[in-house]
Amino acid sequence: MLPYVTGLGPAALRRALVEHTPFAVVQNIRKMVDVMDDTSHEIVHSKQKTNTDVPGQVGDGKDIMSILLKANVEAAEEDRLTDTEVIGQVT
Repeated sequence: MLPYVTGLGPAALRRALVEHTPFAVVQNIRKMVDVMDDTSHEIVHSKQKTNTDVPGQVGDGKDIMSILLKANVEAAEEDRLTDTEVIGQVT
């Protein structure tokens, strides 16, 4: 059933349908997705802020976020990921 739902209208419509679904299981999944999304935003934005506050820090760290951000900065303009795409990689 899920493959049919993902093609149902724009994301905002699907979100509204999920928010109005009375099933506890669906609401629990929605809450989990919201927590994952919020956490991903926090991680990426805090890492980007840290990396801009301390010049040369990007790439000095051996964590996956430093590597991802460094690769994104060094990529050609047309190949760079948007912030939304970077956050999607974390999620």
